[in-house]
Amino acid sequence: MMQTEVKQPPSLLNLPRNLVISLRHIMRREGWHAMVKLALNPLFETHDAYILAHPLTNLTPPVERMDDVELREIVLADLPLLAPIVPPLRLHRLEKKIAAGEIGSIALKEGEIVSMAWFCAADGLSARETSLKLDKSDAYLWGAYTAPQARSLGLASATLTRQLYLAQQQGYERALLVTEKNNQITLHILPKYGFQIIAGLRSVRLLKWWWARFTPIETESN
Repeated sequence: MMQTEVKQPPSLLNLPRNLVISLRHIMRREGWHAMVKLALNPLFETHDAYILAHPLTNLTPPVERMDDVELREIVLADLPLLAPIVPPLRLHRLEKKIAAGEIGSIALKEGEIVSMAWFCAADGLSARETSLKLDKSDAYLWGAYTAPQARSLGLASATLTRQLYLAQQQGYERALLVTEKNNQITLHILPKYGFQIIAGLRSVRLLKWWWARFTPIETESN
């Protein structure tokens, strides 16, 4: 019986090539603004965002299939399927995050990942990349994505609902996420799923040092 060769995730041994591919990928998808932000990112970074919270109570089990779409947890063997979505350097980082216990839910259609979302514990790698100070009872949600051709099909809702349920099953009491203030689509949609804005977050990073100011939402000016 013939065995199908499984492609391995990109290695840091190919760092120069992966860097060029990553830059081209970001340029195609996000434009020059994202390129400039990426170039400055190792030195300086700013965020003007909202923190949203969702209590993890009274959640119903998620669906595992929608029509011809399978919903399940991502595993290391799925990483090659993310290559069209995630630049090589970020893909290598995702490999580390899965190995460290971060959980991703994916929607698969005809062997292609068309939607995904992730969460981790308060001390997870992704949480430590932010300026948030989380409690042990908090799950941090991040990395939501839905392919353009799969939007308006309910897949983003399905993967997000699955993540909330999995976090509840692991004993977390609240899910938190951060979204930029100019992301009006996300800010319009999330309250429909039970999220509430609890604070504004203005943060600045110089090299590895963060300065953050949290503003209660009651004092936020429109």
